[in-house]
Amino acid sequence: KTLHLGQMVSRTPSSSENSDGSQTVPSPTLSLRAAQRKRKRDLVGEVPDSQLDGDQLAKRLRRRELNKQAARQSRARKQSRIDELEAKVRMLNERNHKLESSLRDISRMVVQWSVVVIAVALSHKVLELTVATDPVVLESMTSSATTAMTAPPTEASP
Repeated sequence: KTLHLGQMVSRTPSSSENSDGSQTVPSPTLSLRAAQRKRKRDLVGEVPDSQLDGDQLAKRLRRRELNKQAARQSRARKQSRIDELEAKVRMLNERNHKLESSLRDISRMVVQWSVVVIAVALSHKVLELTVATDPVVLESMTSSATTAMTAPPTEASP
């Protein structure tokens, strides 16, 4: 026999059978939390409110009220911390978005400047090849270099 999730096993024969042959067990009248509290009271030996005298009952009620206030404050602090963290997450996500955008822009600029550098380098190589292979350009460069080397130095004008 198969029990489904959320069903409790009972020793009572009042369970019914489903169409698939599995059994469903009716849930107990006490909730699980209430049953746990009752068992805790029984283990600790806590006396029910109805059996306490006036002072003891007032002390217990005061303690319960203080506990409720402390729990309320704790939930408020927790919610405040959650709100702070959510705001920080939003701020960090925005910053991350801006940084990613800047990275994309810089990457584009790097590619553009790489193209410029390659173009300049290629044009320089083409110029070197032209000078080295063109006899007219080579002759004019060597003659001007020779003239510059043999000419007397000129004084700089003040």
